[in-house]
Amino acid sequence: FVKNRLYQHKKLLINYTSYNMRHNRDSINSRTHSDVMLLSYEDESKNGHLYWYTRVAGIFHVDLCHQIEPDKWSDEQHMDVLLVWWYGRNLRHPGGFIKKCLLCMRFLDASDPGAFGFLDPALVIREAHVIPAFAFG
Repeated sequence: FVKNRLYQHKKLLINYTSYNMRHNRDSINSRTHSDVMLLSYEDESKNGHLYWYTRVAGIFHVDLCHQIEPDKWSDEQHMDVLLVWWYGRNLRHPGGFIKKCLLCMRFLDASDPGAFGFLDPALVIREAHVIPAFAFG
């Protein structure tokens, strides 16, 4: 990181194409519990799901320099990142296209090493509306 700094932002705009081929834009704000979806690259035939879901906990950018050789560095590069808390599938309540019901998800346990991470905003397809199912815990 240049100057060891991480710069926080209040919102991020995501452009996407809607089902009727129109260009739309989502505004993602980490303070309003914004959930987003991205392609999962899982094999659906092995009980995989087409999308991954995550909650945006923070929106940041960093300025980076890469070390090319021991005494040579690249030019500064700007990189946007999202701090996210991943959802995991609740396998006790199966759902999806085959079961003809909505997918049940829950946050990964905060003690799980993979529960939080940084995500490239370019991977986000669009904002998702995740509805809590309090009856399932």
